[in-house]
Amino acid sequence: MTPLKEFCNELIELAPEVRLIKDDPDSGPSPSIRVSENITYQAAPSAQELAPFLSALTGSSAPIDSATAEAIQKLQAPALIDIFMAPQCPFCPTVVNQVFSLARASSLIHVNIIDGTLFPELAGEADIRSVPTVILDDEFRWTGAVQLAEIVDMMLNRNPARLGADTLVKMLQDGSAGRLGEMMVESGQIFPAFLELVAHPKWSIRLGAMVAFEYLAESDQHLAGQAATMLLDRFWDFDDGVRGDVLHLVGESGYLPARDRIADIARETFSEEIREAADEALANLKRGS
Repeated sequence: MTPLKEFCNELIELAPEVRLIKDDPDSGPSPSIRVSENITYQAAPSAQELAPFLSALTGSSAPIDSATAEAIQKLQAPALIDIFMAPQCPFCPTVVNQVFSLARASSLIHVNIIDGTLFPELAGEADIRSVPTVILDDEFRWTGAVQLAEIVDMMLNRNPARLGADTLVKMLQDGSAGRLGEMMVESGQIFPAFLELVAHPKWSIRLGAMVAFEYLAESDQHLAGQAATMLLDRFWDFDDGVRGDVLHLVGESGYLPARDRIADIARETFSEEIREAADEALANLKRGS
């Protein structure tokens, strides 16, 4: 039995009113305990770490000052925070509880607690050398004591083009595909991680990316053309299912210079399905010209 499952079973024995539900594996990091919609644990909290866990479970959190609370309301894109801790760390519970208050203030802030001793491979990948370590979007990090206002300021002033694929996936899962397209139009560039969403193995994510692309096609022909070119450059790296989606998007983009490349694809492929998708894309481009 894994430590996380063992912890959950012990919790249910001690608090029978707590219900344990097996969750969708795509709903968050795995394996993990999802305490709320935006708080997860890759840890089996014990001793001093149990108090923050119970606070998260009951929906309580440390208070935050009014200026920080007001600033959080300006957040427009999801923020993914990992907190690496260790059971013997005396400072970790305080930091965990502090950051939980941000998650309570905004559903866009997703917090995952990771026990580096229980998941050493994750700690190694993140180059964790001491705890507590707070990591925002796999890029910005704080070690030791944290200032919530500083973390929120970084969330608000991130370069959206540098948002990772996981952050953009959260936007799509939250129903903000149109907003993702709008953000790319506002910044005047295609976010590199956006291309990963178009090729995502999960169909619902690819569908959300297509909605964001359609927003580009309607709002900014130049950007839609850039995205179409970038996708065609990677066309043969995708599997046939994704290739069909890419051809559909290029056809919807209205980007006429893509016609020759689509015609080449139709000649080069052995797949009847891809040839049909290419013919449909060419017809869509012709109608839009």
